[in-house]
Amino acid sequence: MPRNSQEEWEGPDDCVEDHCIFSHQTFGSGGLVMITTERVAEIVAASHVVDDSGSKAPPFRTAQFPGKGTGLVATKAIRKGEIIMQRAPSLLVQLGMHFELAPEVRDRLYTLAVERLPVLRQQTFMCQMGDSIYTKVDRNAFRLFLDGDREQSPHLGSFPEISMINHDCRPNVHYRIENMTHITVAVRDILPGEELTISYIHGMIPRHERHERLSDWGFTCTCPHCTMSPADLAASDARLQEIKRLEDDLEKKLSGGETVAPEAGGDIVKLYQDEKLYGYLGHAYTRAALVYSMFGNLEKAKVYAAEAADALVREFGAHSKDAEAMRKLADNPTEHWSWEVKL
Repeated sequence: MPRNSQEEWEGPDDCVEDHCIFSHQTFGSGGLVMITTERVAEIVAASHVVDDSGSKAPPFRTAQFPGKGTGLVATKAIRKGEIIMQRAPSLLVQLGMHFELAPEVRDRLYTLAVERLPVLRQQTFMCQMGDSIYTKVDRNAFRLFLDGDREQSPHLGSFPEISMINHDCRPNVHYRIENMTHITVAVRDILPGEELTISYIHGMIPRHERHERLSDWGFTCTCPHCTMSPADLAASDARLQEIKRLEDDLEKKLSGGETVAPEAGGDIVKLYQDEKLYGYLGHAYTRAALVYSMFGNLEKAKVYAAEAADALVREFGAHSKDAEAMRKLADNPTEHWSWEVKL
């Protein structure tokens, strides 16, 4: 392992075949332990992560919620697009090993690994949902790919503070992972006192499918969207079906050179907004901007392209090439390839 002049990496220790424990007491500002191969450990050690937990007062606090346990509540107004927190992982575990090791071997290795974390990091990790380290990882970790498309690339990363954010099928927070840094972003304006929520699953599926997938976490969702009246639930599921139908129809017509309505993309955006799918607006706005540009609608092409760029940055980060393309369209639609191609 490479050595840092300030703090050294420790490991490989307690190896099981080619998977070993590697640890660093200050990596990511709070410490990191990983169970992985030496190759991946080298990659992680050379990586840059961001953790702003100690750099500023967070715009949230912990709170208790009946039936849900600990959650996070906004302590001030949070604007749409604002980064709420950036966190480095506490624990990284190679995915195949997590599922394939004999339970007694795996549990011993997990215990040894967590014991190598700094005390505060240990305490935060152990506060996560789950009655064992394995369960805490299984229920709360996020999937990361640390070595391209190689077999050993998939890992599970534990971000204990992120795991305090409860689920909502129509959340006010979106997350992405950039180079092991877990980033949470507000997808709409959030008022002081509002609970911060993310979605544990893909939100564009009907209620019964959402509940089926959420059963893996051991709870039945009681978020406001899932506890609407039967009529409102039916209307929600119908909107999701209509979104898929309209998107499929639009893509088919555009690729086949058929006639489309100038408002086709804008109508789909309206359905996304009605359904409160704020974390998925990037591509919906993009499609609408392109269609308006194709029909020579300068004003709407500019407005929707600007909205697309902002939404894509929220969803994928400032380096999103799609966001860059939409900025160019917003700046000068008449010079874009799509301008008036349907006229």
